[in-house]
Amino acid sequence: MRPWSSTTSPMSLRGRELPGIHDPWTRDAMHELTSKHGFSIHDQPGIAPHKGYMVSTMPEAEEAHPMSELAHRPGLVKAYHDAHSEHLKDPSNYFGAWEDHGRAYLDISRHTDDEGAARKLAQDHNQDAYYDLNKKKSVYVRASRAAASLVRQEG
Repeated sequence: MRPWSSTTSPMSLRGRELPGIHDPWTRDAMHELTSKHGFSIHDQPGIAPHKGYMVSTMPEAEEAHPMSELAHRPGLVKAYHDAHSEHLKDPSNYFGAWEDHGRAYLDISRHTDDEGAARKLAQDHNQDAYYDLNKKKSVYVRASRAAASLVRQEG
């Protein structure tokens, strides 16, 4: 069960003044994260590519937080964006965030229209997968660490 969802989270009520979220940018970003389970943006939530592929290219900049922590400290999302503003000046780079199993992941992702380039970027940056915006799903380029560990244990 997710700590909160688009139907249960007060943060999903776009456009309303919410406790702890007075900044419209943060409110909209949290709405995207909670209702759509993720986003890729430059400067404003809602402005994002809809086709192509997204790949995390800066593993050293990745952060993970429990969703429950972001519910109490939503300013962490804006702080991450602001801390990486230099990287976001590159028009191919995006601030990416997604929710998976109760954790929010924040990163700097690169957009490409070429799937071969996405695969190569994922491999070059030691990523398990890239995101296919067309099919709205992750494409794994190597076995995940957990799956590889399970295979080793069973073998």
